[in-house]
Amino acid sequence: MGHRHYYLAVGNPAMKLPTLTNLLNELDAQEPTLSVVVVANSRDTLDELVSSISSLGYETSFLHSDMHSGWRRSVLEGFNETSGAGGSRSKMAVLVSSDVCMPVPASGELRTRVRLLVSYDIPSRKEEQQLRATCVAEGGILINVLAANEVSMLKSLEGLAGAAVEEIPLILSELFE
Repeated sequence: MGHRHYYLAVGNPAMKLPTLTNLLNELDAQEPTLSVVVVANSRDTLDELVSSISSLGYETSFLHSDMHSGWRRSVLEGFNETSGAGGSRSKMAVLVSSDVCMPVPASGELRTRVRLLVSYDIPSRKEEQQLRATCVAEGGILINVLAANEVSMLKSLEGLAGAAVEEIPLILSELFE
């Protein structure tokens, strides 16, 4: 079974962050042992996401282009340990990254592929979409958070995903059935 691909449409770009935090809170309530990767296209957006997600009390790690290799390795090892901890933690583990810094599972950077990847920004290139998908376990879930002006890009995203991208179900527990 391949990946399941969804979108979550919001009215305007200012609503993306509160919608993402609401989504994470709801997912955490249902699947607290879930490990999630959130991807942004820019460093500024990444910094904003890290600040907001960390303030919610999640075990938040981040990767950005200014990290030296030792720091990057340390962050990924910490995320791998946290995401593998399963039932021993009380909150979801979240890794926030830009496309430039996405962990490469084939290299062993991401020891366990995550069940959920949230694209805060739509990937602009086919390679970015493919790299994002490699971080997700077989049968995993990709969710795109879209502002109204980004919905037209959904058709190109469907082409990159290789399948139709469906609207996220209203009952989030259906994602994990």
